[in-house]
Amino acid sequence: MAKAVLVMDMPEYCADCPVATSDLEGLYHCAITDNYYSIDESFNGRDSSCPLRELPEKMEVCGKYNSDYYAKGGKMPSYKIGWNDCLDEILKERDAKMNNIDYTALYEQNEDFKRYVDRYCVKHRISVAEALQHYLVQMAGRMYKEQAETIVRKE
Repeated sequence: MAKAVLVMDMPEYCADCPVATSDLEGLYHCAITDNYYSIDESFNGRDSSCPLRELPEKMEVCGKYNSDYYAKGGKMPSYKIGWNDCLDEILKERDAKMNNIDYTALYEQNEDFKRYVDRYCVKHRISVAEALQHYLVQMAGRMYKEQAETIVRKE
């Protein structure tokens, strides 16, 4: 089965996570683990069962590569450069896709996205402006935008 990666800002605690939703009883629900947390639990860092992992750090390419370095398990400079390029590409692609969409205009023009945002606002008791800043809403907006563009291309 193919694997997927979702790149987002790492939340400090469950209540700040874009895939967690709160319900009317004051519980937070994690859409990934399907666990429920009280408000107190949700503000005490991330749960140990949280599958989110931080992106690894870039590798230092220092130019000191000799036989002792490789004997200790050191990586080739090309490996490190490739590693760093991969991280740059992941972050660049995410930033470009998320920043090039005018979510307010999309809300006004796309009926499906508008319906989604309006339901989201009711569920979370927030304004449209606040909702359009949420990562989950932006991901949905990107999906609705891609669907609309695909339909236009087919016609």
